[in-house]
Amino acid sequence: MASHRTIDLELKKDKPGNVYRYIEDWEAIPATHSEGQGIHYLFLAGIFQWGSDRSEPVRACSIAMQYSNQIGKRVDVSQPAHILSVEAERVLAAFQRFVSRQSAP
Repeated sequence: MASHRTIDLELKKDKPGNVYRYIEDWEAIPATHSEGQGIHYLFLAGIFQWGSDRSEPVRACSIAMQYSNQIGKRVDVSQPAHILSVEAERVLAAFQRFVSRQSAP
């Protein structure tokens, strides 16, 4: 893992100084191109804070890379998720289902 900065995230814990301020839900699906290596696409839903002073909280969904079999552990915050073309249809369909669940009553 070259030049990746990873952090551990926590579900349903308010962290006002963090970009991932409040994670309401998450789901990890394995990256099939690296089976057995513990690499997952991690879907996140919650309140995120952007901007240089992190003063703009927004409700959003996101995809990150996770380098662990334990959900929320070793999540890459240094780069965007890179979804291989051969996995795009499967990953994006799963992400769409995840996002749909977030807006369900």
